Amino acid sequence: MTDLQMFLLNNNVAEIKKEVVISDRLKNFPFTISCVTGKQLEDYQRRCVKNPNNPKKREFDASMFNELMIINHCVNPNFKDAEWMQNAGCPTDSRALLYKTLTGGEITNLVLEIEKLSGFSNEDLDEIKEETKNS
Repeated sequence: MTDLQMFLLNNNVAEIKKEVVISDRLKNFPFTISCVTGKQLEDYQRRCVKNPNNPKKREFDASMFNELMIINHCVNPNFKDAEWMQNAGCPTDSRALLYKTLTGGEITNLVLEIEKLSGFSNEDLDEIKEETKNS
């Protein structure tokens, strides 16, 4: 077994985490994010295609993709936290909590940080989204 293979075996992608600051408003409150695995990306792509069986109407739902990225890869704060959702008046809706608590720019910045941690550039993701829409 090579050194690279040993490294990959001993460094689980799902355990990669990082603290990030997503805006001046939240500069004293870093968010903890986690990496997107290949399997998760595949699942998100599949779930974000509208009208998958109709090539003429098929489209990629970028908003849903961003929501999945944040809800599933923002470790702290945890947008799946039932108590937080309840206190925010969104008892079972992580998406509503996300939009209630973050600005549009903060949402974009958080998604970009998750994508960077996961090894993507903006061009990579644009290409992935386009391929998903066209397949």
